[in-house]
Amino acid sequence: MIRVGIQGTHGSYHEQAARKHYGNGVEIAYLQTFQEVFEALLSGLVAEAVVAIANNRYGFVPGAFSELMRNSADVSIAGEVYLPIRHQLLALPGTTLESIHEVYSQSVALGQCTKFLRSTLAHARLVEEDDTARSAELVSQSGDVHMAAVASSEAAELYGLQVLAQNIQDDDSNITRFLVLKRASTEAGSTGDKTTALLRTSQAAGSLVDALMPFKEHGINISTLHSTFLPNTEFEMQFFIE
Repeated sequence: MIRVGIQGTHGSYHEQAARKHYGNGVEIAYLQTFQEVFEALLSGLVAEAVVAIANNRYGFVPGAFSELMRNSADVSIAGEVYLPIRHQLLALPGTTLESIHEVYSQSVALGQCTKFLRSTLAHARLVEEDDTARSAELVSQSGDVHMAAVASSEAAELYGLQVLAQNIQDDDSNITRFLVLKRASTEAGSTGDKTTALLRTSQAAGSLVDALMPFKEHGINISTLHSTFLPNTEFEMQFFIE
């Protein structure tokens, strides 16, 4: 059975993405941070990893993207998963919206529910945690009816919480893209329809345009072009392209 690393705990969106890609015949290694996921992959503790890289409303997931850039020479992208994200407001049975003083969740999840949180729970303090499911677990273990979590309906069922409000994300087309990663020394395979690369150019005027011209000349579409700082330089840039 293949062992796959994810950031988060049982009931997380990362787990949903992993199950969607592999099915149930996979062993999940639950890790706290994206750094730990990449370390587990590169050390061989896990054979593959599933990492959220971007959301169609929130943009790139900062911690995951920075780790991918930092380890780009050592990992290969073996696949991708697109997962619709449906956030629920979870709390202990008996909790009311008026009684909530604190809302816990992962920073990106909180950002995806800004409209609801501002309009309905403006009185509550937002508390960032590493993971949506871990936030649900925290609320479940607290026994505190003044706490709530933003997480999935699966997390509600797992941790015995009630759903106070359904589908509280700002946009119903809220979708997160996950990458399936392997070590670079492992045969990643390819569907032949997408390539991801890091592009580094000189700092001369027009160098990026010159580097991109061959894509146009050969009829190759670029779907993603994202600039990021080149490590160990004074604000020099590199470009993530797909």
